Amino acid sequence: MIQQLTEILKEMKNRYKNRWTKIWAKLEPDYNIIQKTLIKGEIPDKEQLKQLINLSENIFSSKLSTKQLKNKKLKEFLAKVKNWTSIDGLSKEEIWKVKGLGASTITHWATLVNPCLFLPTWEKTMKRTTKILKLPLRFYASSNHPKQVENTLKLLKTIGEKLKIENMLETAYYLNKLEKTRLAAKHWQKISHRRQRKPLVKIKKYQIKRKRRQKW
Repeated sequence: MIQQLTEILKEMKNRYKNRWTKIWAKLEPDYNIIQKTLIKGEIPDKEQLKQLINLSENIFSSKLSTKQLKNKKLKEFLAKVKNWTSIDGLSKEEIWKVKGLGASTITHWATLVNPCLFLPTWEKTMKRTTKILKLPLRFYASSNHPKQVENTLKLLKTIGEKLKIENMLETAYYLNKLEKTRLAAKHWQKISHRRQRKPLVKIKKYQIKRKRRQKW
């Protein structure tokens, strides 16, 4: 499963790296301003956030809203994660107990603060990944599967580092491209089993020795 996802992300990077570089060049100015605003504990400009979403090509959901930052617990959580260097312990945070906040909302805002550890988990980045890793259906949307969210983010960061992907935002872009691809499922199966195929074993042919007829 992990090898399959690694091979797929490798292919996505090979195909779309140049495209991502151009998107990030447009995205980065707005992203940096929003990130600095959030780190200060302030609410970013509504129109600037909207522009970021539009430029991101479905990395971020259009449901992301500054209204969500009225939640005191969410703002406190963002103040903590800005200094994180590891995702370990994410599932134990109090944020998962807050009503009305799902994994998708939590990871979207956390990505805007710390893109080295987080990426937005929602259907445009996680649908196929869920199937590949055999995770609970829509685990990325609710607050019922914090451990799976933590483990998935940790895994994606590890794969990203292996493939020399700059940050989790770039990984999210490739995951989104995976969701959009029209290539047949057989193609992904082919990639996933590339290194899993066992070498062919030569079957030795044995000749049946016939009994010689006795001479009378």
